[in-house]
Amino acid sequence: MQLAIIQVCVDDRLNHEQLRIQVWHKLAELYLKADHVFIVNELGGNMGANFRNLLDMTLQTGTNVVLAGVLHHDDCLAHQAGFRRPMDDTLAQMTRALQERKINCPLVSGNIYTANNHIVWLADRKIAANSPKT
Repeated sequence: MQLAIIQVCVDDRLNHEQLRIQVWHKLAELYLKADHVFIVNELGGNMGANFRNLLDMTLQTGTNVVLAGVLHHDDCLAHQAGFRRPMDDTLAQMTRALQERKINCPLVSGNIYTANNHIVWLADRKIAANSPKT
């Protein structure tokens, strides 16, 4: 089984089904195939236990992670309250988590327009399990 894991904020205005559809399109754009797209959430879109636990489950079940990523959104209440970490910090944490588990996959990021749940994708990064840890 192949899957994608995308980290977003806990904000209830974010429609996971609309986001999932756009992730399917991103997978196609990258010529990747997945059986499932998991949208996991944490306050501010910060990397959290949901992301790490899902990575660990994939290793135990022999599932292959083909794409990982984080999406921030405008009008983020967690950001306004000072809880959201910078995107680069979250990407660095995800990179370490993937490398520690020897998972090779593209790492994507982007921004969501809260009003319509439209994703604007940023540059993709390729994570190599044998890269030096940062």
